[in-house]
Amino acid sequence: MLKNRWIGLGLIAAMLVFSAAIFGQLPARVPIHWNINGVADDYGTRELAALFVPGLSLGLWLLFQILPKLDPLTITSPERFSYAPFLDTFRRFLNFILLFMAGLHVTTLGIALGWPIHIGQVMMIGIGLLFAGMGNEFGRLKRNSFAGIRVPWTLANEEVWRISHRVGGRAFVIVGMISIVCGLIVPPEIGIIVLMILLLGWVVFTLVYSYAVSRRIARGG
Repeated sequence: MLKNRWIGLGLIAAMLVFSAAIFGQLPARVPIHWNINGVADDYGTRELAALFVPGLSLGLWLLFQILPKLDPLTITSPERFSYAPFLDTFRRFLNFILLFMAGLHVTTLGIALGWPIHIGQVMMIGIGLLFAGMGNEFGRLKRNSFAGIRVPWTLANEEVWRISHRVGGRAFVIVGMISIVCGLIVPPEIGIIVLMILLLGWVVFTLVYSYAVSRRIARGG
């Protein structure tokens, strides 16, 4: 289901409908940014709050429609690189992101309406779900210039790319699951620090692991 290109537009339309439905109840100044303790430290107009995330989401949707045509790999070597084998995965990536954006939009406006929501907790859970969903798709990605572990040694060898994304995707799912657990049981200000450490660890791990795989394959191992 999430491979459908039109789901994203449906989510954007739902965000706009939600904005219109509660617009008259929004205060003149709406919190749009929070510090690590979950305290609002920046405000915007209700017009900005109602339209910014849907507008940004529409921009992302449009960008994802043209990215496959702009990829330097497909432009210079169309016989070797194509998005066709993993276009469904590419669209799932977009829809995962837009689902996260929709949740963020509802949360932001809900807080402005006085709903008892802790932005830090929602963000930790939302990011965890996003990472877990995207990580589950990593193994289906083929070489491209815009999504995945894009370093010289993965882009140079299909086997290095495949192995690195299979293992890196599993690690990304683990990061996402830990983020969800932290969002449920750990104070958000601590959970965010844990998430940053986990993300840094994932980046270092994938770089080192993919390079080790490339050296092993180069030696014929």
